[in-house]
Amino acid sequence: MRLIKKYPQLSLLLAIYLISFFFIELVSPHVLAARLAPFGIIAIFATGIMYTYGFTSAVATILFPLFGLYFPAYLIAVVGGIGASVGDTTILKYMKGGLKYEIDALAQTRFAKRIAKIPGFSHPWFVSILGVIVLSSPLPDELGALLIAEGDRIPTKYFTVISFVGNTIGIYILTKALDFLITH
Repeated sequence: MRLIKKYPQLSLLLAIYLISFFFIELVSPHVLAARLAPFGIIAIFATGIMYTYGFTSAVATILFPLFGLYFPAYLIAVVGGIGASVGDTTILKYMKGGLKYEIDALAQTRFAKRIAKIPGFSHPWFVSILGVIVLSSPLPDELGALLIAEGDRIPTKYFTVISFVGNTIGIYILTKALDFLITH
């Protein structure tokens, strides 16, 4: 309970992930993907935007592999990557201070200070690379954008390109994961 009070944004994010997975289990993911598939590229683009936000990334993470039943993986990855980079750029431009303050508070914990003592872990490039890994994964991109913004002050146009490449790779891997599971 003390951690929830100390880190309310991160706690809410974790709760939303759990609720999203329960929601997807209640509403058949296959039915949801089948209803969205007729909207084609628009549905994939919107799912790409959903992939970036903590509140909706769990749903998008489940939808991308299911879209693979209807569309080629490269199309899903590119269109979803464009949507995700639009979402990430919006996050970077309009990021509020609440999550940043919690991350800064986490950075002051004993555990974080021990990790920071490991050579290279606090280097701006390492922090930026970690941010790109978070952007590529289904983890909330608010965290990845924050890491990139903190690690190295990069212009928005470069951030958008990094976001597109990272998200496209991550979405492609997600989409191919279901294909791999079905064929093996």
